[in-house]
Amino acid sequence: MSFFFFNQSYSDFDVYREEVKAWDLEFFQLGQGSFHADALQFGDQDLMVGKVYYNKLLLQNGSAPPNGYTFAVHHQHSAPFLWRYLDFDFDSIIVFPENRELHGISQPGHHPLLVTISEKFLEETSHVLGLPEPGKYIEKGSVSQCDPVHMSRIRQYLYTLCTVVKESQGQLLQPLMEEPYKYHIARLLALGLANAKSVRPRKRGFERRRKVVERTIEYINSDLTVSRSIPELSQVANVDERTLRNMYYEHFSLSPQKFFKSYRLNKVRSALLNSDHLKTKVADIANKHGFWHMGQFAADYRLLFGELPSQTLANARSKRG
Repeated sequence: MSFFFFNQSYSDFDVYREEVKAWDLEFFQLGQGSFHADALQFGDQDLMVGKVYYNKLLLQNGSAPPNGYTFAVHHQHSAPFLWRYLDFDFDSIIVFPENRELHGISQPGHHPLLVTISEKFLEETSHVLGLPEPGKYIEKGSVSQCDPVHMSRIRQYLYTLCTVVKESQGQLLQPLMEEPYKYHIARLLALGLANAKSVRPRKRGFERRRKVVERTIEYINSDLTVSRSIPELSQVANVDERTLRNMYYEHFSLSPQKFFKSYRLNKVRSALLNSDHLKTKVADIANKHGFWHMGQFAADYRLLFGELPSQTLANARSKRG
């Protein structure tokens, strides 16, 4: 049986996204300044454990590893995480879906513990515990509230395991991932979720608010060369301007104007990193995303990412050799 160990720090979320095993992720940086992330992953084909840390406000899209169950548990000192208008608090477990609905907002200092368990291994564990098949008591795409004492056991065990494996630089991985340890992790999660309660949205009408946010983002994406006004976006979303502002503050902790500027700047950054650097001009890409005043654009870009767009392009060149 093969084990893997992965421990790395990042200042570029595009590199982070490419290197983290099994996850299909897309990040939009919404908080100002240089990005930093720490990622620890280890395990085998039955069970994978991870711990990550992000220093900025981020919009995260993507999907969890396929062909299994992926769970998120709060680290002891983690900042909040909002997912589908569901609060992920200290006594909750997220069960991620396998499609591209991993849509969440993480505050600076978000620090979750993650576990992915293969369907076969979780079925075997459930059978040993006398529980039904996992699909009958675990709902993918949900947040569940667990017993606080049991959650403390889960969190402490995962935190201790991550600490020991990290400090040994993976040298203790194989003995720690033998059957008794893997079974204990799966057992803790299965028993916690078998007796958990589903978390309800923080407010009524969350589905409507989610659709309003998605509709306005889709509208922005339809033509990134145009800077949209709040009255225009309110009309598209069929809500008044005050309601639209309140929805964005609630969802992103930003005004619609700041969110869409940050969103388009992230699109510029992605284009710069994935462009043909021999033929690319920063101004051309900026114009394609609705930025026409280059001085202001460069200042806004530097404020958000901690570097000038020309530096991003230079970094893309160096990565390609």
